Amino acid sequence: MDFVNPKKRRYQKIQLIIGYILVSIAVLLLALVLFYGARGYGFSKNGQIIQNGLLLVSSNPNPAFITLNGVLNNATTNARLELPAGQYTLELSKTGYHPWKRVIDIDGGSVEYFNYPFLFPNTVKTTAVNQFSSPPGLLTQSPDKHWLIVQDPINQNNFLEYDLSNPAKMTSSLLDLTLPDGLITSPTTGAQSWQLIGWSSDNQHVLLEHFYQGGQEYILLDRITPTNSVNLTKTLNLNQTTQLSLVNNKFNQYYLFDTATGVIDSETLSALQPAVLVSHVINFSDYGSNTIVYATSQNAPTGDVNIDVLQGSNNYVIRQLPANSTYLLAAAQYSGNWYIVAAATSDNEVYIYENPMSFISSNPSQPLVPAYILKVTAPNYISFSDNNQFIVAENGPAIATYDAQNQKGYAYLINTAVPNNGHAFWMDGDRLYVSANSVFDVFDYDGTNQHILQPVLANSMIMFDPTYKWAYALTATPAATISPQPTALPYELTSSALRTPADQ
Repeated sequence: MDFVNPKKRRYQKIQLIIGYILVSIAVLLLALVLFYGARGYGFSKNGQIIQNGLLLVSSNPNPAFITLNGVLNNATTNARLELPAGQYTLELSKTGYHPWKRVIDIDGGSVEYFNYPFLFPNTVKTTAVNQFSSPPGLLTQSPDKHWLIVQDPINQNNFLEYDLSNPAKMTSSLLDLTLPDGLITSPTTGAQSWQLIGWSSDNQHVLLEHFYQGGQEYILLDRITPTNSVNLTKTLNLNQTTQLSLVNNKFNQYYLFDTATGVIDSETLSALQPAVLVSHVINFSDYGSNTIVYATSQNAPTGDVNIDVLQGSNNYVIRQLPANSTYLLAAAQYSGNWYIVAAATSDNEVYIYENPMSFISSNPSQPLVPAYILKVTAPNYISFSDNNQFIVAENGPAIATYDAQNQKGYAYLINTAVPNNGHAFWMDGDRLYVSANSVFDVFDYDGTNQHILQPVLANSMIMFDPTYKWAYALTATPAATISPQPTALPYELTSSALRTPADQ
């Protein structure tokens, strides 16, 4: 009997041990293959070991064809592609649209996301929504992009409201928002105008500044119940040197900046008791409920001003900038990190700081170093994108942007001439546009994929519906349209399709 034979038992034990060793080696090799495979390692066609990267690419609209280095890929957007490390020319195309193209770098073991490509139609179909005898002084939309408000150029007390959720019924959804009599100052002579200060996050209240001959005043427009609109200049007893802004986009909470005294107060409609926050302020920008970045001459070296951040009860000195200048300031949060941006128009640099408040708190004796410096000659405008990932600085056609997620900067010139005191606006979180020279010129944050889409009034705002299938703009009525129709008016609010009929 074999099981009692010592030699047989020893042989079986050796076989079992060898089997365990072989299985262990196989498991180890499989684990190594999975480990390195997960990190993008593989074999090329000639048997060499290479490390791949992962490309995730989407498009709006989709599907779109994907071409890499001139070769059409089998996949269409939205796609997940495993590619050898290297540089590629990525092109997305779809019938009826301008192609989207960009040079990209794929690193071995990395994951690259391109979820922002937007394909614009080759031909933009534009239709008139309404006509006006003169350009409306105000065109603005709610933060949720649901409501479009246009100031009536004839009646200063009247606003027109459109529902953008159903572009096909824009005309039928038109509502008149009439301010109550006596709310605004109505001088007997002189021009009047309106300027947007900001929307409340409730998508109901709009803070506006009304200019008239001899002064200005702040009006809180209630678009749902216009009779509840408030003249804040009267209610808060503001003087003509006080600038008003919303705190954290709340319609009943305000910052009051007296430009004559340099004092910033906070006040609410529920308790009309101003509280002093900071003094000796030249100008400021705010973000959230308790963060203000401001320029001040207080405690600054001779010939400079300090750029400070007030966060709650704590004050931080970020840097010095040259005195006797105009200061561009901004603050925002992205992916849990704070970004503070500061520049002087007399300078040629825009300084970007990442989490400077926490660094100063932890390292009070160490110098604060910018995360990035954008080079722009005499910058005159800075802002964050809608999603706060990008920061733009510019002076006319010279534009520079910083990508906070990938920690990269870009500098470029756009083809469209920007009018004096004009600048680019953010279309969304990834694209900018300029309305100048009577055209709507749109381009990606890095200056690529620039397209001129349609005629618009110079330096006017372009609005978009929540799905970005439609754009709304003020334009001059085509002469051919006016001539055969004597009743036609010279200015139009237009609706333009950003999709082909097949994709609407």
